[in-house]
Amino acid sequence: MAVMASWNGKTWGVSSQRIASLNGISHSVELDTENSDDKAGSPATKTKALKLQSMSFDFDLAAAVGCDVRSEYESWTALVGQYAPFYLAGRRFGPANLQLTAVSLSDTKLDNLGRILTGKITIKLTEYAEEASSKKASSGTVSYTHLRAHETELHL
Repeated sequence: MAVMASWNGKTWGVSSQRIASLNGISHSVELDTENSDDKAGSPATKTKALKLQSMSFDFDLAAAVGCDVRSEYESWTALVGQYAPFYLAGRRFGPANLQLTAVSLSDTKLDNLGRILTGKITIKLTEYAEEASSKKASSGTVSYTHLRAHETELHL
């Protein structure tokens, strides 16, 4: 299977036996500025630094293709706070480490017993900068080479 993307042991890709693809990603780099009253020739806008980069993406899950949607969602919630590089098409994309800051489950369909048949998981990652972190998070760093040798699959 060709790996589309990976983060902290989770992989996405499409093969004849597995469909686990990202719907798309959003990534932003933003400048942090400060506006002040112009005083004797000083600029009105001062550039402070770059804000922490952020990324989000979502993917669909379905029990019809063998995925336990609830278990997959719970596996993601257990990773909140961990950080690792994000790889897209085999190359690191974004900053050295991205921390999982939010996981949400939406667009669910339930059967008459309350089991989740389909759902969409949305992931939000924020650049992890240890000096800016108020508490230590756990690293989930996994090399891309390691992932190629031992692909961890979403159970779809």
